[in-house]
Amino acid sequence: MGSDSFQNIPRWKNYRQLLDNYEIYIYNRPQHPVTDTFGANCKIVDAPLLDLSSSRIRQLVKEGKSVRYMVPDAVWKYIQENNYYK
Repeated sequence: MGSDSFQNIPRWKNYRQLLDNYEIYIYNRPQHPVTDTFGANCKIVDAPLLDLSSSRIRQLVKEGKSVRYMVPDAVWKYIQENNYYK
């Protein structure tokens, strides 16, 4: 998950079950460093930083712009077939 989402994990329902039972892989996002792991077994993914989020993808679709290469082909097809985010 993105580090921005991980910062908010204490607000999730039953988040403690996730943190206590699973290893969490965290992808660093700009301006959202991981400062607290909440006692979870975490792995910070060392990968190139991309400014890509689900919010951005929804906005681009709403604007009529292609997100084809930002999501898997099956997801792209599903968004198109169901007219999501327009």
